[in-house]
Amino acid sequence: MSNQSSEATNRRRRARRDRRLGPDARCARCGCTDRRVLELHHIGGRKNDPKSVVVYCRNCHAIVEEKQRDFDAPFAIPRDILDKDFAVRRHQAALLQSIVDIILEDAPRLAAFYAALDERYPEWRTIPEAAL
Repeated sequence: MSNQSSEATNRRRRARRDRRLGPDARCARCGCTDRRVLELHHIGGRKNDPKSVVVYCRNCHAIVEEKQRDFDAPFAIPRDILDKDFAVRRHQAALLQSIVDIILEDAPRLAAFYAALDERYPEWRTIPEAAL
């Protein structure tokens, strides 16, 4: 393949990825915005729910797919509506567990941040933006 044809292929590939990802794509798990590593993840499995997608970077995508395997989420083509429903629910459960994991990972950091605010800027709680 010549340099010109490989460059044209790369341009087409980038344009297709940009169309799929949309203008403000970022990883739903870590916030990465490097379009070269962003991918679409089919929440219920591509064979089961091809239109429900979320954007992940390659690393987070691998983590989420491992979580799906931990939940025994089927990746095969479903035989019938019950298989499809089971598969979609397993994939969704894995996604929800991934979200819970992120929240639990962030909790100690947030607690430390609030403690540091209280220690260094105790008046922060009196500003209007801090009110409930």
